[in-house]
Amino acid sequence: MRAVDWSDVQGLVLRGYPETPRAAYLPLHIEDAAAARAWLAELTRPERLTRSTLRGEAERRADRETPGGRCNIAFTWQGLRALGLADEALSTFPWYFREGMATPARARILGDTGDSAPENWAWGAAAEGENAIHVLLLLFAASCDGLNELIDDEMRACAGACRRTCEPIRARAPDDGREHFGFRDGISQPVIADTPQARRISVLDGPTGTVKAGEFVLGYINEHGQRPESPSVARDPEAASGLPLTDDLPEVRSDLGFNGSYLVVRQLEQDVAGFWTYINDSVRAERGGTDRQAEDALAAKFVGRWPSGAPLATTPHADDSGRSRQNSFGFHAEDRHGYRCPLGAHIRRANPRDSLLDDPAEAARLANRHRMLRRGRIYGPPIASIETRGQPDGQKRGLIFVCVAANIERQFEFVQQTWLNSTKFGGLHDEKDPLLGDQPADGGVLTVPGTPVRRRLTGIPRFVTMRGGGYFFLPGIKALRYLAAL
Repeated sequence: MRAVDWSDVQGLVLRGYPETPRAAYLPLHIEDAAAARAWLAELTRPERLTRSTLRGEAERRADRETPGGRCNIAFTWQGLRALGLADEALSTFPWYFREGMATPARARILGDTGDSAPENWAWGAAAEGENAIHVLLLLFAASCDGLNELIDDEMRACAGACRRTCEPIRARAPDDGREHFGFRDGISQPVIADTPQARRISVLDGPTGTVKAGEFVLGYINEHGQRPESPSVARDPEAASGLPLTDDLPEVRSDLGFNGSYLVVRQLEQDVAGFWTYINDSVRAERGGTDRQAEDALAAKFVGRWPSGAPLATTPHADDSGRSRQNSFGFHAEDRHGYRCPLGAHIRRANPRDSLLDDPAEAARLANRHRMLRRGRIYGPPIASIETRGQPDGQKRGLIFVCVAANIERQFEFVQQTWLNSTKFGGLHDEKDPLLGDQPADGGVLTVPGTPVRRRLTGIPRFVTMRGGGYFFLPGIKALRYLAAL
């Protein structure tokens, strides 16, 4: 199999930039195509655009000591058209990308209804007109001042070519690794096969089930044993010389998608006070008073991990910070019937691992066909204290969900529709994801199996509201240069 040319892949695919905790996402609208192409040509210089590299300890140490800024760029389908890409090339992109996230059909699939419906979004809902997003600029820096400087520099660089459709969407990596509900996040990341990370993990933690690069990068073999569908352009020996021919395309076409990926970006506002109010009320109803340990234990049943990140499947009775990053476990042998981690808990739905078939190896193999690389950050201030986590404070806070995939429909949309929002997941019949699900008007349900009696929580409100987002194409470096030279 062909090895990935990481030097032609934008850096966000391989790394989440932990050395630059401050982030800004700039939705842009192209006003002058020629000027935008000139800006893009300048942006593709090595010192401007961040590329993926297989980094050793020396490189990682240099990142920590002198992190600098990071910059990546992605386009909507409408943005590629505004940039000047021909209709025949635009038609080779998959239909879900051409439609975008905000169409009525996609909104139903994703559970973006009610307050989360596109007409209520702050950004990303417009497919046409002056508010349509064409470009998403992703910027990362080590400090707020460094990020502000990076934003100003890039806005000056694209002046006359693009304008912002809204204020930069600012986010940050949490200091303690926990999202606003209070749980450590980002633990269960897929490991790309044939990378140094895959080799390190296999040595330290035993077999972990790595995922083929073609699940995230176009042009390479995926978990189906195939190359993912990729956009192409009519071959021009002069203009498209940097784009490769592949076995899947006729000789008269070049692979525009090669070394590219797709991004799903969603701004998810979290009702932290609402979540903990529900948890606290449920504990009081059962015990007749407040009990901090019981509250954390019940909230862990919603998530599937303790606040530290320790999984319920291996640590069922109390939090254990020593297992805060444990990820090498399965549900089939450890907790097949959900007595430790409920069948409908969030992490069990988001990644069922080996639990959905009688054959655990086959179940794990099929689950790997729906994995995504998550590159999100949180936004908004932290809650004041654990003691006040159930009290509204009027602040907006949440998660900028960013995921990398080679097939949005088979990866992100499948997980969202078939696992998170399905009432039939895992043999259940009337439950959705208790944390992210689009709950019915009278509230959702979570069953907590137990012996001798199960517990059934009802009236669960919706804790997460969609505020904006979109589907984006993250081209490889050679493809960016081709677009710049249109």
